[in-house]
Amino acid sequence: MTGQSHLRACVLLDWQNIYACARDAFGLGERPSRYGNVDPSKLARLLTKRVDGELCGVRIYRGRPSNSKDPKAYAAWRSQTAEWEAALGELLTQRYRDLRYRPGGPIEKGVDVWLAVDLVRLAIEAAYDRIVVMSSDTDLVPAIEAAAEIGGGGVYVRGRLEGRPSIRRRAPGSGNDAMRATPSRL
Repeated sequence: MTGQSHLRACVLLDWQNIYACARDAFGLGERPSRYGNVDPSKLARLLTKRVDGELCGVRIYRGRPSNSKDPKAYAAWRSQTAEWEAALGELLTQRYRDLRYRPGGPIEKGVDVWLAVDLVRLAIEAAYDRIVVMSSDTDLVPAIEAAAEIGGGGVYVRGRLEGRPSIRRRAPGSGNDAMRATPSRL
């Protein structure tokens, strides 16, 4: 860490969004679904290091497949969840919502809202010195802006939201280069 130490950091991961972006970034569209998986433990540790923080929490927001409607996907979800629990232990908070099944396939509902609510709540509570949000979902921008207005140490954004002008706004009265919502490339 540079300068300061023991800056408590929490990483909020919009999981389906991260998975889809990884598949897109590496051109895995035609490959089986097992390709494009990301290790949330390694990702969270990398992101925390980039904001000079000490990893104190990882929250994963994700849809949960139905065992009765898609047993294969449910088994994969259970296996992946067990791996994450083993790697992150008490650092991990899992935020899952049951997938909704429609004729076009399963969809996530309410996952991004849950992430947005947690983000603002964590900023209000000043639960962490650093909050890192990994997503490219533009629906999160109002929550990121609100948390940046409230937040003490800062809200850091990773993913395709980084370059949005409203995310790059400087912290009011900071008098330095600190940004409450800080875009920086990995």
